[in-house]
Amino acid sequence: MIKDRISAALQKLAGEDVPLKFERVASDSITEIGYDTATNTLGVVYNNGFVYTATGFPKSEFNKLRCSDFDRAFPKIVLAKFHLKRKARLAPLC
Repeated sequence: MIKDRISAALQKLAGEDVPLKFERVASDSITEIGYDTATNTLGVVYNNGFVYTATGFPKSEFNKLRCSDFDRAFPKIVLAKFHLKRKARLAPLC
């Protein structure tokens, strides 16, 4: 249900059909991340409900992010190298 809400919000706001598949992460500030291999798009859902995407994000970097301590890896892999663009605002997850 949450995944459907996130995907629908991303598609509606972006005006595109990017089928991001989200998965939960163990993090203090982020609830889920998703990736679309066809468009090399990373999706990030913060605890406050904001959804961000990064385009041109390599699959290898996504795999590194998934297989490491998320809160340590996220700033190094994502924030230092890619621009996150806000796409949606969902209700915060409780």
